[in-house]
Amino acid sequence: MTLALMIVLRRMVFPACLVDLSLLFGKGKSTFSVIFNEMIEKIYIKFSSALKFDYCQFQESNLMRFSQAIRERSLAMYCVGFIDGTFNKIARPIVDQKGAYNDHYRGHGLKYQAVVTPNGITSSIMGSDTGRNHGVHMYCKSQLDAMMCVAFDFTSINGPCYYLHGDLAYTTSDHMMIPFRRHKYCTVIYLDETADEQELAINKSMSAVRISVEHKFAYVGSLWAFLKYSQTQRSGQSPVGLYYIVGTFLKNLHVCYNEGNQTSKKYSVVPPTPEQYIYRLLNQ
Repeated sequence: MTLALMIVLRRMVFPACLVDLSLLFGKGKSTFSVIFNEMIEKIYIKFSSALKFDYCQFQESNLMRFSQAIRERSLAMYCVGFIDGTFNKIARPIVDQKGAYNDHYRGHGLKYQAVVTPNGITSSIMGSDTGRNHGVHMYCKSQLDAMMCVAFDFTSINGPCYYLHGDLAYTTSDHMMIPFRRHKYCTVIYLDETADEQELAINKSMSAVRISVEHKFAYVGSLWAFLKYSQTQRSGQSPVGLYYIVGTFLKNLHVCYNEGNQTSKKYSVVPPTPEQYIYRLLNQ
């Protein structure tokens, strides 16, 4: 099992040829590929349900810490994380090329949705979805709003209702905050100019902190270059839809082992230890 995990980590770090890796580990090319894909599937099966929405990350004590950390650096109250989607390119598939093609990115790929919290952990990762679909399609399909309703709403005990912050692609709700629209994008005429200035100030402050979710996507790509090399992502030949999910899980472990990353240091929120993180995922 240790050797199999080493094989996964080595291949994820850099998209080396199977011949080179087989010489390094003393395994045949076909055997190496089988070990890698089977380990990816085992890790996914073991942790995928908890990775979709990590309720332990969103327990009340953590929600209070996260909201306070974001409040100290913005004008928003009770915001506990940031949500966004990403597009990961894959090799041109043999089947359903049109469904995987995205005009904006000018390539074939899969989409994922992630929620990043101030401790640097990706507390929710969902996907994959075809590259042609809009990001909101996955948000509705994932039923994330229902899960947030369970974890974020404390109004029944006279507590706050926490929420995530996303871009204008999402729809505002009790558990989702999006930027206020400016006059030129909205037909509503604001009579209170002070309120409008406050909204613009909130937009500006949240834009500065919301960059954390973009850092998350960049962090996964910098750690696991294998995921960013589209020619290794061959749909129909390997479980490419699982690679990014497992890569995000391994990124979380990397954050835990290193006692933080750029995001956690920015908000001064310490992530859990690797043992705590694994234990909580397994006991949800």
